[in-house]
Amino acid sequence: MKWMLARCGMFSIFLLGVSVLGSGVAHSGTSVKVLEGHEIKEILAGNSLTGRRAEHPSVKEYYRDDGLVLGAGYWARWRVDGDHICLEEGGAGYGSPDARDCYRLVQSKGEIHWLTLDGEADGRSQILPGNAFGF
Repeated sequence: MKWMLARCGMFSIFLLGVSVLGSGVAHSGTSVKVLEGHEIKEILAGNSLTGRRAEHPSVKEYYRDDGLVLGAGYWARWRVDGDHICLEEGGAGYGSPDARDCYRLVQSKGEIHWLTLDGEADGRSQILPGNAFGF
């Protein structure tokens, strides 16, 4: 509870971000959980995500325990930094600060909602157990 009180401003940004998703996520009776670092690791490590993000209308990814993300025709690295997930694109730009993006993850109605650190809605995903796509 102390964490939530200390992060009241961030939670307000989160509610604003969720409201722009337009999916009814913030209506009453819905359980909304801002994920902490250890929860992000527990949910993602060894599992797959399917959904969409701002720059990718169809995302299918496998998050390996060792920090590698595998998708159709691409790869990236993932890590938890505090209570954020950071993704670093593979390929030519790998290792560049410009190739890294960090997000807050929010769980609601069985979905993971991606928010930029500025509180902007970036997409949503469903979690599938294991390597659901055979990457």
